[in-house]
Formats: sequence, structure tokens, C-alpha cells
Amino acid sequence: MFDHSLDVFYSPLALDFYKENEHQLLSKLLLKHSRDSLKKDLSLQLESRRRADGKLPTWLETSNIVFPPKLNLEQASSEQTASFKAKLIKYNTSLDLTAGTGVDSWQFSKNAKKHTLVEADSGLVELAKHNFGVLGIKNTEFVAKTAEGFIAQNQNHYDLIYIDPSRRKEDGSKAIALEHYSPNVI
Repeated sequence: MFDHSLDVFYSPLALDFYKENEHQLLSKLLLKHSRDSLKKDLSLQLESRRRADGKLPTWLETSNIVFPPKLNLEQASSEQTASFKAKLIKYNTSLDLTAGTGVDSWQFSKNAKKHTLVEADSGLVELAKHNFGVLGIKNTEFVAKTAEGFIAQNQNHYDLIYIDPSRRKEDGSKAIALEHYSPNVI
């Protein structure tokens, strides 16, 4: 997902970079730093931070949070929406089979005694694990596996099972029919 370790994104160098470039256009930053992979990644992180404004206020206010790439952030629920979903029913154990960036899982975990986050993209799992640690969430198991793979190998009972499949095809275009979602919810 990133060419650098997560701690580089909240290092003093990164924080100075964000402050110094807070009003710069992403296209200019990427062109300026096209040969510097660190500054390129910091530019993309700065853009994700901008996109999170209004969507993830707690994350923006929390030191050491690392934001997901643009596409993953676009597909993530807002903090307000995730909180609403997590409070719809009472549960002790919860499972998010398509965790993505972990925003919904973060809210589910706050209302559960035990939460399991499942995501096929191991980079997103590591990002969620990092961010949950920063946010003080300790009741979550992190699993890098497809929803189908997890279900096939897991016999645990959950009070709440949540699935919000990706609505994008392999080529990046939007999927319309349920059978084209990933995982196929049908």
C-alpha cells in the first residue's frame, strides 16, 4: 500500500511537510517530488488528510493516525454514519467481513466486548491495526483474509455480522449488479 513504514507518516519530518504544504495543489506536489518516493507518499497522505476533513474528525484530531489512500478513503463511511450503524442494535460480539479502512469496524468495536475485523487487503489490515492502537481500541482481532475464506474456516458465533462489499470491478469501474460486488453478497 505504502512504500514506507507507517511511522514515517507522523514523524517530525512529515508533520513539517504537511504544515509547509497545506495549501499546495496535489498535482504540483507530485510533479515537484516525482523522483522522491518519500515526499510523493507524504503528498498523497496530505491529500488523504484533506479529504478526511469533515468525514473523520476524531481521526484528524488524533496524533499518529495514518490515512488510507484516496480510493479507500472515498469508499469509507463517515465517522457519523459509522457511529449510526453501530448503534442500530445491541451486540456483544461483532464481525466486519469487509472492513476496508476500518471506519465501520472502529465504531462497531466501541459497542462490542469482542470485535473481529476481516479484510482481504493485508495493507489495509495493517493500517487498521495501527490506527486502532492509536485510538486505544484493544478488543479487536485483525484478520487478513477474504470474507469467503474467513467464513469457510470460522465456526464462531457473532451477534452482529456486517458486510459492505466493494462496488468496484477489477478494472476500477463501478459495479451495478449485486453479483458483481466483491464479495458476491448473493
